[in-house]
Amino acid sequence: MTKEEILVEAGNAHPEMFEKVASLLSLTKRLEPEFADEAFDDINEVLDTTIRLMGEYDEKVKTSAAASHAPTFGQRVGGNFVDVGARVPAILAANFLTSVATDIYSLAKGALSKSSNYKAILAQNPALADRFSPTDLKRSFATLHRFAPEFTADPTLGGHLLSAMAETPENQMNIIKTLLDSRQKFLDAKGKQFSNNGMRVDISDSERMKNAFELDNPNSKRNKQP
Repeated sequence: MTKEEILVEAGNAHPEMFEKVASLLSLTKRLEPEFADEAFDDINEVLDTTIRLMGEYDEKVKTSAAASHAPTFGQRVGGNFVDVGARVPAILAANFLTSVATDIYSLAKGALSKSSNYKAILAQNPALADRFSPTDLKRSFATLHRFAPEFTADPTLGGHLLSAMAETPENQMNIIKTLLDSRQKFLDAKGKQFSNNGMRVDISDSERMKNAFELDNPNSKRNKQP
């Protein structure tokens, strides 16, 4: 099957999800066209991987004596089967299509949050546009959002991190490592969000992220405040 055929089959199997994908990508295109283009590149990778996995499955089918007369995966997708022997592969085909639809939806959703977070950070930190070129900002933000998207959700914290990454690109790996460690603290804190009497502790994810980051960065501006 071709990429176009996979998209058609996945869209037919999950029409509502693909309607959301179209809306998400359209909004992203208006906010930040470059991020939308990156999302399309990622979707192409998903389709390439799917085609490769389908090919591997077909090869196994062709070399299996028990399935020597069975149709290949590409022929099964979208087909109608009545015999018991074909039902299992048909279910497998449906699972592949669901995975494709889910992955594409996740990419589209991530692209929109990436664009909106980037815009919010620049709006709250206008000095960034004066200090760094758009290329350096977008490149640093792309790395930051890929590895630690939760930290870009808060414009203040995201602006501080984006500034640090754009200013010292040679140190970005160390910054990312610190963020990943902080993220683990955040997840641990989120798992302990119930107080001793069983009531949910009402602390936002954004606040937990800030607290986790400050534990790893005792010299941050926020910690220096009286």
